[in-house]
Amino acid sequence: MVEFVDPKNLLSSDREPYEHYQGVIVKSGERWRVIICRSGLQFILQKRSTNPPNKGIWIGQSYCTTKDGLFGVCSHLGLLSEPNTEAVLTKLPERARDYRKK
Repeated sequence: MVEFVDPKNLLSSDREPYEHYQGVIVKSGERWRVIICRSGLQFILQKRSTNPPNKGIWIGQSYCTTKDGLFGVCSHLGLLSEPNTEAVLTKLPERARDYRKK
């Protein structure tokens, strides 16, 4: 299941590995998510460190400054087959640094 995460609806945190990090863009399944880094310079593809039902922490797997780079990584990992992941990622700006300006 893929869901768009509105950070305003969560207990927010400014720590990227935490479950309720305020910069979550989209979750893809139970183990993958895309975030914007704290500085707003990179899209980060993260993987949960352990299988559900354990929570673990989120660990960065790929760091991309462009939407094309992020698409390439997500495609390689088969994450674009999730129903809404591609739709959410398509709406991102071309460069991560422009994400907050939208």
